[in-house]
Amino acid sequence: MSAYEPMSFHLETERLRLQPWAETDAEALCALHAERGDGNPTVEEARMNIANGLASAANSGIALLPIRRRVENDFIGYCGLLVGRATIEEPEIAYELFQRVHGNGYATEAARAVLDAAIATGRRRLWSTVRT
Repeated sequence: MSAYEPMSFHLETERLRLQPWAETDAEALCALHAERGDGNPTVEEARMNIANGLASAANSGIALLPIRRRVENDFIGYCGLLVGRATIEEPEIAYELFQRVHGNGYATEAARAVLDAAIATGRRRLWSTVRT
């Protein structure tokens, strides 16, 4: 467990809502991962990823959270904190969105909410890496 307070797992912005994963997010998560072009995960694999993520969040106090647009209530990606290549004290901020919603400022808006949530835990530094 971290020396930091857990981050809020319920974040809202003007256009977005970030909240914990539900099993019903599995199919959309599969579709998002398929857009990467490195294989098509199964719905069962996505459910397992969701279950593992929820367990990890409960233990670590940080999480990747699904992003939904508030008006449309549709899943468009995820954003949050993870240990990744960093540490629990200075985690990575990460996001991934469907290509169809790129260019609308959603990643910036979600990342700002996650950054504010990280600051509220007492953290002063986050890391980020970039994938193609």
